[in-house]
Amino acid sequence: MQLDAGIALLQGPNGHGKSNLIEAIHMLSVARSTRASGDAELINTEALKRFPIHAQVLGLVDRAAGQVRLQLDISSTATGPSAQGSSSGGPNPRPTRAQKTLQVNGVKRRSNDFVGVLKAVQFSPEDVDLSTGPPQVRRRFLDMLISQLSHSYLADWQEYSRVLRQRNHLLRAIREGTSNRSELEFWDVRFAVSAGRIVAQRFQTLDKLGKFANEIHAQLSASEEPLTLTYRPSSELESSLDAREVANALLEDLRATVAREIAAGHSLIGPHRDDLSASIGGMDVVGFASRGQARTVVLAMKLAEARLISESIGDEPVILLDDVMSELDPGRQRHVLDFTSRYEQVIVTTAEPGLAEQLGIGTDRRVFVESGKLTSAT
Repeated sequence: MQLDAGIALLQGPNGHGKSNLIEAIHMLSVARSTRASGDAELINTEALKRFPIHAQVLGLVDRAAGQVRLQLDISSTATGPSAQGSSSGGPNPRPTRAQKTLQVNGVKRRSNDFVGVLKAVQFSPEDVDLSTGPPQVRRRFLDMLISQLSHSYLADWQEYSRVLRQRNHLLRAIREGTSNRSELEFWDVRFAVSAGRIVAQRFQTLDKLGKFANEIHAQLSASEEPLTLTYRPSSELESSLDAREVANALLEDLRATVAREIAAGHSLIGPHRDDLSASIGGMDVVGFASRGQARTVVLAMKLAEARLISESIGDEPVILLDDVMSELDPGRQRHVLDFTSRYEQVIVTTAEPGLAEQLGIGTDRRVFVESGKLTSAT
């Protein structure tokens, strides 16, 4: 089904596929699931007992330059004792590493050439973890945002991840006496250079995002207390440093912490250990905010994300609001619609039959979702 520009309300009972559709659209934007830590988690191991898995997400995106066809495929086979399809109650089969391929207009692309072709911002009730959950949730949010703004950032992150794995392997080998400490210098330099580019980009992006989030939060909460977003690196770094200066500072810190890292067997500093914090009136949200305040902070961050994408590259994102309205009071619901209606396309899901009338969304903008099928209300 084609979803036209403007607001589209996807309405239907819980468990019938609304969130799956939202997730699929967002996957076409960032090439990964927001609800799974890796592609392998998307695979149904019960189904693997019977046959190999192949899943496909395909979308046609209308852009000013013409229509773009985006396709994401994930496939996997099973290993382990239950791979032959036994239903005897034995252990679940283990999927091999999920194989993912990406295509733009039928041509295979690398992830850094795929991510960001479709810009999208997703908000769901689980996103409250952005303000109160573990650091990796906030790092992933920031990385997904910057990847939509910059093709080079995703390439830098992929390079950093490769270097991090190699360096960690070497640290363990040195601890076990099978490698020499002098071998670290090469990997330390590569680590610091790629990390420097990542951290500098994060500092710059969060500075812009924080300004927008503070403005939006003030309107959502009617509060005069400022919302502040702060990047918390695992090393002592100034936000004004450029990529080269960050790399030099990190290299010094790596050399100073080498003994502890060898003992630990992994890298103790770097962007994989960094965090960001949110505070209202100088008070950390993690320590004092109510669930309602935390939700408003996250909402401000998400709306700021949309504004940053739009103003930075002039390409409006699709706004995906997955069962968000039910957790907001009527005033905030109206604020959210006012903020998002300025974007070309907004997709809202709900299980509440009366929400459409409450928000003034006509039947021509409603789509019913049942058992994974979409039906127009008109």
